[in-house]
Amino acid sequence: MNNESENKFENESKSSAEISAKTDRRKFLGNLGKAGITAAAAVAAAPLLDQKSTVIAQIGRGNSVYQKRAAACFQVRMDAAQANFQPLPPLFSRSNNGDEDLYQNKIANYSKGLPHNSNGEVNLTAYSALLDALKTGDSTKFEQIPLGGNRRLTNPQSGLAFDLEGKDSFGMIQPPPP
Repeated sequence: MNNESENKFENESKSSAEISAKTDRRKFLGNLGKAGITAAAAVAAAPLLDQKSTVIAQIGRGNSVYQKRAAACFQVRMDAAQANFQPLPPLFSRSNNGDEDLYQNKIANYSKGLPHNSNGEVNLTAYSALLDALKTGDSTKFEQIPLGGNRRLTNPQSGLAFDLEGKDSFGMIQPPPP
């Protein structure tokens, strides 16, 4: 039995020595990889850092290929924006399904993240603050919306962002559900 425990101790010592060697190898290979990445980054950045390089010299000229490309890109984007611009009709409005007027307790409207009573009805002061912030688009008003519990509003201002491709979402109409 004593021999068994000695063999077990030797095996444990051996395995910890092997683990130590593997760890050293891993550290070495990891550091070797880091050194390779650093060297590659330095080689790639050299033309940008060297003031005498042709890249820097060409960017500095007003008639360089890069300047012409930037000007052409700007013109293409301006042309696309003008082609997509369509003024809204004078009487443009969005209709809704009337739920805000129909239900005084706002039970059928989006109120996630706002405080609610024990029946699950939204706090009307918080709901009004949300509507006011959405109507004005004022970021400070979004910060003042009372919240319920630990839950935060998840990007309520995303609907106010400008679309960079195609028509702006504010100029499109989707009829309310029946």
